[in-house]
Amino acid sequence: MDIAGSAPRGDGVADNNGIANNANNGGAAGEAEPETTAEPAAEATAADRRVLELTFNEQSWTEIFDASNQRVFVGLQEPGTTARVEGEPPFRLTVGNATGVELVWGGKPVDLQARAGANNVARFTLGE
Repeated sequence: MDIAGSAPRGDGVADNNGIANNANNGGAAGEAEPETTAEPAAEATAADRRVLELTFNEQSWTEIFDASNQRVFVGLQEPGTTARVEGEPPFRLTVGNATGVELVWGGKPVDLQARAGANNVARFTLGE
């Protein structure tokens, strides 16, 4: 838990990457949503495409850039950590030790093993 929150991050969503921060952000988002009745579902769908959820089962060096070419996530992640990354798609990702990482985008799992090269590094773009 502490490792994910303390890993080096780029500008932008640095405070939203750790598990502890996820819990805090979830409460704040829950407070804002009840104000409208018909729009939250549409907003949640749009927000899903702006959110990447990563689970690191093995050590992995990961770097993610958003549509504005801003680095929204970077660092060596330790096993047992998770990250929630927000930005504007498309996302350009480099995921080292790809077979040891689970990625969810838009509520659906992304097969990193299929995108990894012979060196087990996945370099690809999501959302084009």
